[in-house]
Amino acid sequence: MKINFDFHVLLVIVLGLFMVFFVMESRADEESLWLTTGEWSRHDHNTDCTAWTTPQCREKYRQNNTGLGIQFNLDADSSFVAGWYNNSVHRESVYMGMTYAPWHIGGAKFGVMGAMATGYTQYGFPPAIPIASLYGSYEYERFGLNMFWLPTVVVAIQLKVKVF
Repeated sequence: MKINFDFHVLLVIVLGLFMVFFVMESRADEESLWLTTGEWSRHDHNTDCTAWTTPQCREKYRQNNTGLGIQFNLDADSSFVAGWYNNSVHRESVYMGMTYAPWHIGGAKFGVMGAMATGYTQYGFPPAIPIASLYGSYEYERFGLNMFWLPTVVVAIQLKVKVF
């Protein structure tokens, strides 16, 4: 597995690190750091590939988006996210963004996520695309999962483990 660190990827990483150090001054009583996996995704916007049983459909969009990331919970409702993964169009992506989940039911939280991700354009322009999705999270002691949903496009699930 080779990661190509071009200028755009480096820029996203530097901005992400800046945000992490900046937000570490937030409320210490509610912050936590989670290590996240890549995602397992299901794409709905290609009607020819709804069954995902033929080789052409399995190859069109990658469903196992391996990667590694962090989620830094700033408080009970919001978090900073950043990481790297193999995206659904068979390219490497670096992402960073924020989640806001003000609705809580037990250990589950629901809200929205806004992020920037590289690797979705063929010619490198724009260098990163904005992504907005519905967001859900479930955390129990040291383990959890995140779910992202872009209606009529994709549903993705991400596992996570609490570092502190």
